[in-house]
Amino acid sequence: MNFELKVQMPQTAPVVFNYSELKAQLETALADYSTRVYTEDMLSEAKEDSAKLNKLKTAIDNERKARKKEYMKPFETFEDQAKELCELIDKANAGIKGQLDSFEEKRIAEKQERIEALFADIVSNYDVAFLSLEMIMNDKWLNKTTSEKTIATEIVEACEKITRDLEVIK
Repeated sequence: MNFELKVQMPQTAPVVFNYSELKAQLETALADYSTRVYTEDMLSEAKEDSAKLNKLKTAIDNERKARKKEYMKPFETFEDQAKELCELIDKANAGIKGQLDSFEEKRIAEKQERIEALFADIVSNYDVAFLSLEMIMNDKWLNKTTSEKTIATEIVEACEKITRDLEVIK
């Protein structure tokens, strides 16, 4: 199964507008505003100036948003189609993952049974009848990479430690 995604993106021209001209005009006009000092008597004029600046900023920002939306339309179509393809793959993969999870659950259940049998066999050689597997169980024992030999060694070590501790207590 070999699929190749081929995407052709047309060379888009940069967005051109009278940036330099507007910037020069704004810098000149805004220099006056940044140094202007308003008094309480000029409160209505200050509010009016602030409103003008906010209106200008909003106009520029709204134009930017409108152009961005227009500019992004071809990409949004591609993005929606790519997401649709990914959903198709996810649906197919869900069945496989379900089976893999089922196999892993079965493997863990079988290993748990082997650990329980190993525990019962080892504990029978020690005077620790009160000891349960849950008391010393290590979750890593259920890992695929943890060998039964390692598990047996750890169970033996736990039994011997408990036996020594009981002797100390006696």
